Amino acid sequence: KISEMAKHIGIQVNFHPGHLNTTAKSREYAAKTKTQAPDAVLAVCLSDACKKWSYDIIKTVGVPGIIYLPTGAYHQTPPKLLTNTPGLHSIISIENWDEIDRSLRAVHAKKMVAQSRLLRIAGGNKGQSTDKQLGFETVYVLAEEYNSLFDSIKPDEGMKNNAMAFKKSASWVMNVTDHYITDGFRAHKTVATLLQRYGGDAITINCLFLQHRKPCISFSINNGNLTPCACENDLNATLTMMLGTHLFGRAGFQ
Repeated sequence: KISEMAKHIGIQVNFHPGHLNTTAKSREYAAKTKTQAPDAVLAVCLSDACKKWSYDIIKTVGVPGIIYLPTGAYHQTPPKLLTNTPGLHSIISIENWDEIDRSLRAVHAKKMVAQSRLLRIAGGNKGQSTDKQLGFETVYVLAEEYNSLFDSIKPDEGMKNNAMAFKKSASWVMNVTDHYITDGFRAHKTVATLLQRYGGDAITINCLFLQHRKPCISFSINNGNLTPCACENDLNATLTMMLGTHLFGRAGFQ
C-alpha cells in the first residue's frame, strides 16, 4: 500500500526487510541509514516498545520522521516525545492510510521546494540567498531589468493572435481595449524570459515598479500551469503557492 502511494506521489521508498525488534537492531539500522541521507524516515510500530526505538532512529538519522502507531499496538496517551518533537509527525489511529499519504506528500513537497528557485523582482539590489529552513534559493532581480526587457519586446502577429484568442475565451470583457490585452502578452513573454534566464521555478514581483507593464495575464496563465506567481513581492503568498502546488498538484491564486 505504501509503495502504491509513493509511486503515485512520485517518491522513492526503500523498505527495511524484517522487523527492528531490539535496541541493537534499531541502532544498527539508524547508523546505516544516516550514511544514506534520506529525506525522511517512516516507522510503522507494531508494539509499545517500538515507539521508543522508532523515535531514536529518527533522531539519530536527523531527518523529518513519521511514526505510525496503530490502535491495538498502543492503548495509552501519547508520550510527549511523540507529540512535541519538531520535525516528527505521529499518527496514532485505527488504520489510517489517508494520513500516511498526506505525510508522504508533505515530505515530497518539502523536497521539491528545497530544489526550487524563486525570482523576486523589485527595487533594491541584485543578489541571491538560500532559505535556512526550507532550503529554496531566491534570486533578486531589479525591476529595471523587467521593464527594459518588456520594452524591447514588440508584438508580432503571432502575439496579437494569441492575445485575441485569449480575449475571445473570456466570459466577460469590460472596458479593456485590445492594446492592453496585447501588452499582457508582452508581459507574459517577459516573465517567461526571466524565468528561463535565471532558472526560476516561481516568481513574485513588486508590480508598482512596473507602471503599465503589469503581468496579471501572465500570472493567471502560469498559475494555471502550476508555475507559482504572486503579486507585490509577497514571499509568504508565493511560498504558500509553491507548497500547495507540490502538496496537492493544483494551482493557487493570490
